[in-house]
Order: sequence, then C-alpha cells, then structure tokens
Amino acid sequence: MYRTGDQVVRHPGGDLEFLGRLDNQVKVRGHRIELDEVDRHLLDTPGVTAAAAVTLDDGAGGRTLGAGISRTPDGPTPEEVRDRLRSRLPAYMVPGPFLVLDRLPLTPSGKIDRRAVAALAAAEHPPVAAEAAPADPRDIPVVDQLVILLGELLRAPGFGPDDDFLAHGGDSLIALRVSGALRERGWRLRPSELMAERTARAAADRARPTVPAGTP
Repeated sequence: MYRTGDQVVRHPGGDLEFLGRLDNQVKVRGHRIELDEVDRHLLDTPGVTAAAAVTLDDGAGGRTLGAGISRTPDGPTPEEVRDRLRSRLPAYMVPGPFLVLDRLPLTPSGKIDRRAVAALAAAEHPPVAAEAAPADPRDIPVVDQLVILLGELLRAPGFGPDDDFLAHGGDSLIALRVSGALRERGWRLRPSELMAERTARAAADRARPTVPAGTP
C-alpha cells in the first residue's frame, strides 16, 4: 500500500520499490538526501539505540547534515559512527555535527521528534562566526588560517591543528570551500591535499603562497 508523499520507483517488471517519504528528503550541498535512509544506517551501527538525521545551518547560507543519536554505555563515539558510515555511504550522506543524548526527544505519538533534535543539535553546534581575512594574507600562519576555516565549516569551535578533518565530518565539498577561501587569502592548497593530509598542521606544509610577500 502506498499513499501520497511516499516515494517509489517502478522497475521494468512492474514491481514498485519504496524509497522513503518525500517530506524527509532534503538538499544538502547540491545533493538530495533521504533522511530516513541515513537513519537506517545510523541504527545499523552496533551500540546505537536511536538516531535521527537532521539538517543544520552551515553558517554560510547553506545546509549541512548532522545527526542525533543515543547509544549503549559502551557504544561508539561519533568518530567511530562516521567511519562506519563512510564505508557504506557517499561522503555527502555522512553526518558532520553529532548530538549524543541519553534519550532522543519524542513527539506525543512516541516517534522521534526530528525538529527537536535539530534544535538541540544547532544549539550544541552553532555556526562559528567567520573572521575577516587580514590585510596582508600572510599576517598569520597558514596553519592558523586553516584551523579557523575548518572550525567554521565543520561547526567545530574547538577544532585544533592536529584534529582529523575527516573524523569531524569533512568531505570533498568542504575541502573545495577551504581551498577557495585560502586562495582568496593568498595561499594555494588543493582539496585533494587536505583530504590526504587530514589535519591542518600537515596540510599547511603542502600550502604554497600565490602572491609575493608584501604585495598590497
């Protein structure tokens, strides 16, 4: 039985395959994502007892994918959940910010309240205010600029120079944005180099200036 709002595909033999609810389909960084599908993979992670994928403001006029989970006492960390999902899903479907609660909020009917989860996740991971680039792009070390940019885009205010970019929810699209922002500040760093090095400190060693020192 299918009803209005269900998304299905008709196969050549006439069979219908249920894909999910249209009202839980979102667009994040140019990709359409079915939140229910992300939920299923989160719940398939050993130790995760409840889960809800949500979208959050990325601080730059777009949306980023996050998630709220509850887990057993010896359950996985957000980094471990991301690692598992990264082996099963495209990078754009792996949540970045995670909210870990003893119990996720429920609606009066007993279902997980996705809006409440999103509000709690947004409060715990607010967008980091962007800092203006210095007048001279090399007034501050590139490693410090990378830390600032990654903290903004990953919604991770405490992000440090040795923190793992991928473990905090980084992906190729964020790497592309970091590369573009660095270029505006006078540094060249390929997105693939950030993906390969994974930390701001290691990636900074691969960065090269695009303007001579002292250029106005």
